Amino acid sequence: MSRIQTKFEAKYLIMTVFAPILWSLGGLGVRAVSVNSWTIIFTRSISMSITISILCLFLYKKNFLIEFKNLGFSGFIISIFLGATTFFYILSLSKTTVANALLVQGTAPIWAAIFATIILKEKFKIPIWITIFCAFIGMLIIVFNKDLKIHLLGDFYALLTAFGLAFQILLVRNNPHINLIPATVIGGLIAAFFSLFFKPSFNSSCHDILILVGLGAFQIGLGYILFYRGSRYLPTSLTGLITLLETILGPIWVYLVFKEKLNPNSLIGGSIILLSLAINTILTAKYEKEKRVTIK
Repeated sequence: MSRIQTKFEAKYLIMTVFAPILWSLGGLGVRAVSVNSWTIIFTRSISMSITISILCLFLYKKNFLIEFKNLGFSGFIISIFLGATTFFYILSLSKTTVANALLVQGTAPIWAAIFATIILKEKFKIPIWITIFCAFIGMLIIVFNKDLKIHLLGDFYALLTAFGLAFQILLVRNNPHINLIPATVIGGLIAAFFSLFFKPSFNSSCHDILILVGLGAFQIGLGYILFYRGSRYLPTSLTGLITLLETILGPIWVYLVFKEKLNPNSLIGGSIILLSLAINTILTAKYEKEKRVTIK
């Protein structure tokens, strides 16, 4: 491998690693403001859409509108799920701990495999099903704890976030030609539009507005841009493992700043989920490689 090629790959690896680091700051930002969930959803989503739209103008210039038109029906459906996950992610953070929200939504790849089996009739080997079962057990350990009544609604919102992400995974995998950058812009606008029905506040303090705009522009906007641009040049297995950084780092930030602790169930269940996801990612990549070799 030449030195130029190594630097080229290192560049995209760094971009991809920075994405989940930025995403992991979401819980910290939400805890730092004193506005309701609908205000967070609206301001964060609009800021994200504006940031990514500016990038689209820079990248596509005269073809700006064409890229949005080329999304087609499947691209628009992906945008709807993007908007839904943005919506339910913030609602989950308002009703449960950051750790619970991130760990439950982190099960998205597991649900994607389950939905692929039910809807697309895909078949998976027994080791994959074992990791799916273990992740499911880990999620049950997190949800069914002494604070069940307090966090149940938030955990449910996190599960809806995981479902939305799972369907995104399936749609993107079956429509690899779709440009996710403009799809994300539309997803942000959809989330912002629906938040208006719940009367977000437009009298927020400068402190809160700056944090929310930062969440939209950098935490999620720049995060998506870095991930979309960098991950396409990396192996899927490596990308899957890198995204686990969000789930690991998110609870750490809120503990360091706001002393929001993990309860024992979240720690035990979360460890099971993270280990299951890591093994699932590695095994899936291994089996996909074997399948390609067999086809050849």
